[in-house]
Amino acid sequence: MAGFLFIYLNLHRWHLRFIHLALGLAALFPALFAFAFFQPAIAATIARLVLAMLGFSGFFLILLLALRGYDRAVLLVPTGSF
Repeated sequence: MAGFLFIYLNLHRWHLRFIHLALGLAALFPALFAFAFFQPAIAATIARLVLAMLGFSGFFLILLLALRGYDRAVLLVPTGSF
């Protein structure tokens, strides 16, 4: 999910903080994988929390960018006919 948001929304062009966040997440996942061999229950909890945080932050990022008129974010917002 983090890779999809970073690549599809071209976040690397927006700000250096997005690159730092992506690199931090890329370092977190292998460390979490290694930690899972020692404490699988805690690693699963951390993975679920990270996934939930990515879901909420991705939703709000897509919503914010769609409201600003960014085309790729607008395409991710489902349209409905009422």
